Amino acid sequence: MPKPDFVSGLVSATMQHPRCPKCHSRMLFARIVTGSSGFDLHSFECDTCDHVHKVIVATDPFKSKPFRHILA
Repeated sequence: MPKPDFVSGLVSATMQHPRCPKCHSRMLFARIVTGSSGFDLHSFECDTCDHVHKVIVATDPFKSKPFRHILA
């Protein structure tokens, strides 16, 4: 049985669920922290190994320079 996402269907439908770098299971979207200068920090959590994966993304890709950085 699939586990429910932590966010609404609208956000989770547009959000890519990356694979965990440690165990390769699908990660669940956990939270967004609003950053400065048009960037946000997206956090994903792995239910299998409890690894947390953080990604910096542009909030408006049409106004911001292309940038996507994965934090370990």
